[in-house]
Amino acid sequence: MRIIAIDYGNKRIGIAMTDKEKKLALPFKTIESGKNLQSTVNILIISLKEYLKETELILIGYPLLFSGKISEMAKKVEEFKRILEKTINIPIILLDERLTSAQADRRLKEMELTRKKRSKFIDTTAALILLEGYLNSASLQL
Repeated sequence: MRIIAIDYGNKRIGIAMTDKEKKLALPFKTIESGKNLQSTVNILIISLKEYLKETELILIGYPLLFSGKISEMAKKVEEFKRILEKTINIPIILLDERLTSAQADRRLKEMELTRKKRSKFIDTTAALILLEGYLNSASLQL
């Protein structure tokens, strides 16, 4: 069974997932957000359709402020999660994503990609970092 990680954004959503054995975190794709949260959920479901049957958990990046307080974007992510939960029957966890975008940008800079190319991969890379962090913490608990 897979785990899927989502980096939600107002314009784009980055998606990463594990292999079926949950040993590897892999970038999947970036999709464009819809006009509203419901249409965004619909787009996401269509993009993941062939993988949802083999998914046991979905992680969504939770953009808290550095102080730990809930941001306006975090409230939007909470609503996105509620709509997604009504649509699919897979457990969903919100994970603190502070600094994942900065880590993603740094990782892509190390690959010496231009700013334009980095912007193409930043969302998926952020989702990948979120997923890697979850897998690392889960393996530490074993």
